[in-house]
Amino acid sequence: DRLRLEQVITNLLTNAVKYSPDGKKVIIRYEISDENIIVSVEDFGIGIERENIDKLFERFYRVNNSLRFGGLGLGLYISANIIKAHNGGFWIESEVDKGSSFYFVLPRNKNLSSKTIHTDDKSFYVDGQVTINYNKENKWIEASWTGFQNMESIQRGCLVMLDLLKKNSCTKVLNDNTNILGNRAEAAKWGGNIWFPQMQNAGLQYFAWVYSPGAFSKLAAEKSIDIMTGSVASRFFNNTTDAEEWLKGIK
Repeated sequence: DRLRLEQVITNLLTNAVKYSPDGKKVIIRYEISDENIIVSVEDFGIGIERENIDKLFERFYRVNNSLRFGGLGLGLYISANIIKAHNGGFWIESEVDKGSSFYFVLPRNKNLSSKTIHTDDKSFYVDGQVTINYNKENKWIEASWTGFQNMESIQRGCLVMLDLLKKNSCTKVLNDNTNILGNRAEAAKWGGNIWFPQMQNAGLQYFAWVYSPGAFSKLAAEKSIDIMTGSVASRFFNNTTDAEEWLKGIK
């Protein structure tokens, strides 16, 4: 919907100018990556505190340092819902007093489930967005996510992990999000409330989660773990090497 997407761009540009009273430029970028269109609007304004980033898409939410600029707090809420209606994603990276970058991604192929799948139904699964395999030497499940994920692709990959965990009687998972684009807040709720308990019931005891770059994605990952209840030991890492060392040290 060209008009609705124009509304998103207008909102992002308006915010970039509004919240950069001393700024001299706004940078707009776009690229096509792995069949996704990625657009960003970067400003050099007041920035946003880390703890407030994931709240910006709530209706009427305003962070304290932005109240002096006016507005109803509806623009990002509306924009995020427009992008979501296009099967896309929306996220933010920001640093206080240095500025913010607002991103959105739109899949060129609306149906992400059309990816070609390769699997033996027991030890490996590959679909272009996630690679999951059973590491026989270390006796754990490895999952490496790539590119933009929607709710459908996240649930599909997670359920494959659950299936391989059961079939290989694993207690450990190495979940690598290094190459993920964006974030799905609703996926964090689904993962914490539904998927993690299922994994625990299937035998999961240790879960190593490698962050994707960016504060917004880290907040979503931490929220997923916070929601989860049970006895699974979970830790976050900035790289796969440290995650592997932690899992190897568990006997």
